[in-house]
Amino acid sequence: MRHSLGVIAITLTLALTPTTARAQAADTGWVTTDTMIPARDGVRLHTVIVAPKNVTTPLPILMDRTPYGAKGFATGLSRGAAQLGLGGYIYVVQDIRGRYGSEGTFDMNRPPHSGHAGTDESSDTYDAIDWLVKNVPNNNGRVGVFGISYPGWLTAVAGIGAHPALKAISPQAPMGDAWMGDDFFHQGAFRQSYGLEYSWEMEASSDGSITPSPARYDTYDWYLSFPTLAALAQAVGASRWPTWRRFAEHPAYDSVWQAHALPRYFTHTTVPTLLVGGWWDQEDEYGPLATYRTLERTDTAGLDHLVMGPWYHGQWFTDSGIALGNVRFGRATGFDYRELQSKWFAYWLKGEGDGTFAKATVFDAGTSEWRTFDRWPPANAVHRHLYFHDHGALSFDAPTAATGDDHYLSDPAHPVPYRPRPVERTYSKTSRWRRWETEDQRFVDGRSDILTWQTPPLAEDVSVAGDVVGHLYASTSGSDADWAVKLIDVFPDTVADRAVMGGYELMVTGDIMRGRYRRSWEHPAAITPNAEPGRAIHGGPSPTGVHVPEGPPYHGTGAEHLVSAVRPESADVRGEHLPGAARGLPGPDTPSVSHGALPLERGDRRPALSATLGDRGAGRYGGFPDSPGQRCPPPLRSARPRETAAPAARRRGPAESPRSPDTRVGAAPCPLRGRRATRALCTRASAVGTRRSSPPDPPRCSRSRHSTPGPRCRAAWRAQRSARSGRPPR
Repeated sequence: MRHSLGVIAITLTLALTPTTARAQAADTGWVTTDTMIPARDGVRLHTVIVAPKNVTTPLPILMDRTPYGAKGFATGLSRGAAQLGLGGYIYVVQDIRGRYGSEGTFDMNRPPHSGHAGTDESSDTYDAIDWLVKNVPNNNGRVGVFGISYPGWLTAVAGIGAHPALKAISPQAPMGDAWMGDDFFHQGAFRQSYGLEYSWEMEASSDGSITPSPARYDTYDWYLSFPTLAALAQAVGASRWPTWRRFAEHPAYDSVWQAHALPRYFTHTTVPTLLVGGWWDQEDEYGPLATYRTLERTDTAGLDHLVMGPWYHGQWFTDSGIALGNVRFGRATGFDYRELQSKWFAYWLKGEGDGTFAKATVFDAGTSEWRTFDRWPPANAVHRHLYFHDHGALSFDAPTAATGDDHYLSDPAHPVPYRPRPVERTYSKTSRWRRWETEDQRFVDGRSDILTWQTPPLAEDVSVAGDVVGHLYASTSGSDADWAVKLIDVFPDTVADRAVMGGYELMVTGDIMRGRYRRSWEHPAAITPNAEPGRAIHGGPSPTGVHVPEGPPYHGTGAEHLVSAVRPESADVRGEHLPGAARGLPGPDTPSVSHGALPLERGDRRPALSATLGDRGAGRYGGFPDSPGQRCPPPLRSARPRETAAPAARRRGPAESPRSPDTRVGAAPCPLRGRRATRALCTRASAVGTRRSSPPDPPRCSRSRHSTPGPRCRAAWRAQRSARSGRPPR
C-alpha cells in the first residue's frame, strides 16, 4: 500500500530537466483551481483542478484520488503530463475523506457503504465526478480515473456504481486484499515492520506530518528487541492507530478483513478497466492479479485488461524500467507501458485510435519481449511437477524411494532476515525496499535453519507461465510454523557481459503462509506437535502461500509476504519425500492467480532448480500474542520466495513446546504451469514467517513468469521466522 502517488509527484518534478523545470515554473499556460467539492452527506472534499489555458476544444478530465496530498501531485502531473504520455487533459487530484485538506474521518480501505450516511469511496468518487462535469469549464463530459497502490484501490472502487461520465479506469497495483496477499498480511503472516510503519505514517497524523522513527538504523535489531507486539505498540503508541488495532484484534481472516477485500466486492465492471502490476512488486502484486481473475468471471463484454511487467511497486509510472536493482531487462519497459497507457486513455476519453487492446500484456524477462494473450494464464499452459529428493536434489522425476525426509532446527532468537542487512526503515532515503525481491538470495545460504533442494543444470529451456504452487508434507515439534516458498533462478558462475552476476540467485517468485491457517483462514488451529506429515501443506495459487488442507475451507487467491513466527521457542521441523504426492492431493480447491511466463534459455546459461526449507524468519513479519497463527509461504511466482524483513516481535502460540521446534519436510510435488521449458526454475520454502526480499535487476529472470534465469535455477523452500516491514512506498 505504498504512497505511490505521493512519491510519483516528487518523481515527476525531479524527472524534468533544469531547463524544462524553469520554463514550466514560469509558464502561465495553466489555470489551477483549489476548491471543496461537497459529497452527498455534506462532507467537503479538497480538490485541485489544473487546466490548460487557451484551449478551445473541450478536453476530458483525468482524475486521481489520494490519501497522500493532492496539491503536490496535481502540480507534478500537469507539468510532466507530456513526458508521461498523458497530455491534453484537465487534471484533477482530490484528497479523500479525513486526509490533508478534506473533511470527514479517514478509514483505511473503507468497506462499501460503511461511512457516514452509507457513504464510501465509490459514492465520493461519483459525487466528485458529477460536480466536475457540471462545473469545470470546457470539459467534454468524459472522465478517466487512475492511481497506484492506495490510489489504485480508490480507482478500482470508482468502477462500482460508476457515474455515467466515467469512461475508463486504470487501477495500478491496487490494494486487493491486505490480509491474503497485499501489504499487511500474506495468508496470515503479518508483515510487522511494514504494517507498523505504514499505520504510523497514515494515522499518527492526517497530513503525513508525523513519520515513523524506529530507534535503530538497522530495524532488524530494533524490532527484534521487543519481546511482544504489545511491547512494541506501547513503545510507539501504536494502539492509538485504528489500523494497528485491527491487526491486533483481528489476526485471522474474519469478516472484518473480508469486508475490506477488493476481489470480494468488485466482482463486475461496466467501465473499461486496465489493471497494472509488477512481477517484483514488493507491496501489491497480489491485487492486480486477484482483481483481474475476479472480473474475468463476468466480463462477457471484454472490458477488463491486464498488464504485468518486470517492475517494483509503481516503477512503470515514471521510471525507464530498464533495470530493477541488479537485474537488467534490455529495454525501457517503463516507456513501453506509458505508450500503452497513453493509447488507453486517448481511445476511451478522446476517441483516438482503434481501441484494440490485448486481454493480457505481460513482459517476458527471459527474452526481453512483451507478449500478448487472449487470457491469463495462457490457455495452453502445461502442468508439471517438481519433487524433493534425498541429498538436496530437486527433479521433475518423482522419487522412487518409499520414504525419506529432511529436517532443520528453527531458533527464533536468530531469525532469518528477508533481505541483506541492514534492514533500513521502509521509506527512508537509503532504503533498499524497492528492490529487495530481486536481491541475490545467497545472503541466506549456509544457515542451519534453511533446507535447499536443487536440480542439476537443465538440458532444455523451461518457460513458466501462470500459477506456481507448492505442496509440502511436514511436521514440527512446535505448535505452529510459517512456511515460505521461493522459486529461484541460479545464474552461471560466469556471465560474460556482467561478471558481477556470476552465480547470482534471483528469486523469480515466492510467498509465505502461517501453519495455523492450514485448515481455515477464518478459524486458526494449532499444529499437533510431532504429528506425522500425512497431509500436504498446499501452496495455493500465486501469490498464495502453502496451505495444509485438512478440511474444506475457503482458500483465497493467495499472498506473497512473510510473517513473523508465532512461537518464541525453537522447533524441529521434519518433512517427508513422498513418491505418490503428485496426484490426488487432498485439500480445498484453491483458486488460482496467474503469474507471468518465465522463459529460461539454454546454451551457456544452463539452469538448475533448487528448493529450500527452513523455519520462520524474523524481520518483517510478526505475530500477535492472541492470534492463533499466521500463514505459510504461498506458491512461487516464477522464482524463489522472499524472506522476512526486519525481525518481528515474537508471539507465543498455544501449547508450545519449550524446546526448539524441529521441522521435517518431505518432497512433495511442486506443480509448475508453464508454456515451454526453459533454463532454470527455483523454489524455496521456509517454515515460519519468511517473505520476499527487495528487487534487484538481474539480467535474465524476471518476476513476470517470463524471465530468463541464469544457468542454474534453484527452487528453494525456506522456512524462516517472520519479520515485518515498514510502510508502503509512495
